[in-house]
Amino acid sequence: MQKDKITIVDFKTNRPAGKTLAETPEVYKKQLKTYEALIRKIYPDRNVESYILWTNEARLMRVS
Repeated sequence: MQKDKITIVDFKTNRPAGKTLAETPEVYKKQLKTYEALIRKIYPDRNVESYILWTNEARLMRVS
């Protein structure tokens, strides 16, 4: 685990799940961007990555 990195994982149950980031609903991507912005205000010195975990496929997709 890296102490200089924060990882955000949002669990989504859409069926079917987006196969690519382009196929992922825009509202989900905007939601994660909002989370990232808030986390960066709290921890400005850390790298922030966000992911969607598609529960119906047990697949992790990096958003940023």
